[in-house]
Amino acid sequence: MPVSCSSSTDSPPAPEVRTCCMLSETDFTGSVLVESSQVTNYTYGGGKSGLMYTCNGGFIDFGHLFDNVDLTWYYNYYLTKLGMNVAGKHFPLLKHNGNPQGTVTIKAPIPAADCALTAASIAYDWSVYYEMKTYWEHDVGHHNSAFSPEDLVSNYTGVRISATALEKARTTPGTKFHVAVNDELKRVLGLLGPRTKAQTHAALMEIDGKWVKNANSFFGHALSEDDYLIVRNFHYKSISPCFVSAAGIGCTGTPAYPSTLPLTFPPQIAGYYDVEYVPDHLAIQNKLGTKVKKSNFASLIAAMETDNKPVNSC
Repeated sequence: MPVSCSSSTDSPPAPEVRTCCMLSETDFTGSVLVESSQVTNYTYGGGKSGLMYTCNGGFIDFGHLFDNVDLTWYYNYYLTKLGMNVAGKHFPLLKHNGNPQGTVTIKAPIPAADCALTAASIAYDWSVYYEMKTYWEHDVGHHNSAFSPEDLVSNYTGVRISATALEKARTTPGTKFHVAVNDELKRVLGLLGPRTKAQTHAALMEIDGKWVKNANSFFGHALSEDDYLIVRNFHYKSISPCFVSAAGIGCTGTPAYPSTLPLTFPPQIAGYYDVEYVPDHLAIQNKLGTKVKKSNFASLIAAMETDNKPVNSC
């Protein structure tokens, strides 16, 4: 049976956009490297941003991760509280810089047990689209950082953590969402193999000049449009982290994203919804078109991979 929906017409509180990190040791705030004890303090719109290397997930950007925890909760609110879990219903994607970004359409009623994963899938799709649109933007920090090796892995890990926490809150009376997120964060970090600040520093020094032009300080480097990323990660259908092998990182064995965090969503999830994205700048429309659907992702990303050469994909 689909989840019961209330008659509330209130919009959920929009999540904050946290500062996220380039693949560099510092930004304008100073060091961005974090320890695992610092990143299990999530609240909606809050939590410690920063960068960490993990043995089985590669680099994780907690600004990206926590943004996607929020965004999954946001879309789950539409599905479970605002009466949107009905075939033919529409609701808007979260605005970006004040601009509408598109519309979600429900194709079929979603069983209660699949609502959180559907919200997670909607949030993750948006994160892929965001990388696509920023790839064609000319601002420093947009094209330069689109599909950075850590981006999609961090986004996907965030939506999966959120979906598990939402399901626990749904099925266990009295469970607070932020507490469930922090519990799941601890579990997932244990699977990923978190590294210390010193070990993350060693991983950054290993990729310096190989993945990025300057892993010591992005903001201290004079950037042209194509000057920063040497390696990008375009693997969006099935999560595939980029791994570092170097002394001082402390990882052993063959790295692999944990099997208990599936690499993609169950096949039925895609059947519950459609999304249409609306590019908000003419330069992006010239590359992506005036409307983008998930079914367009493969061909649009393939064009980016061709455009990206000779920069490498990991």
